[in-house]
Amino acid sequence: MLLMEPLLAGRGIAMLPIFTIEEQLAKGKVKRLLADYPTDAVSLHVVYPQNRHLSPKVRIFVDLMVEHFADK
Repeated sequence: MLLMEPLLAGRGIAMLPIFTIEEQLAKGKVKRLLADYPTDAVSLHVVYPQNRHLSPKVRIFVDLMVEHFADK
């Protein structure tokens, strides 16, 4: 990820989705700033060819994405 290298090197701050830095947060390599600052909601779309013969791998991937990123 383009912003990860300078962030981990301590050369600034970045606004990133939590899921992209969960591991670094847990290890204490980065810390969260402005946690109470409101941000815009972002949509995530999975785009794939729509046909009758969707491969099982793609179907499983889509289902996992929906499960992981669904509004809770």
